[in-house]
Amino acid sequence: MVFFLNSFHEVRHPVELLKNLVSSLKPGAKVIIHEWEAEEPQKAGLDGDRRYTRQELLDIIARSPFQVVTIDSKFPRWPTGAYVLSLK
Repeated sequence: MVFFLNSFHEVRHPVELLKNLVSSLKPGAKVIIHEWEAEEPQKAGLDGDRRYTRQELLDIIARSPFQVVTIDSKFPRWPTGAYVLSLK
């Protein structure tokens, strides 16, 4: 399992990162991306950081070798969901 906890927004090339994860995962492994979601698209800050909207995250995932299995909103004290991914 790979678990991104409020850190995926730090990745400069998210689709490429997800593609590169494939060779490191065992069959059936999951990737979980948990991020605070932006309500509107944002420009990157001076350090490159930005929050993604739900649609932006879904678009990144769609361009990767992964698919969304579920969006789990049961994490305590987090207002947004965790994207649970598996290989397509």
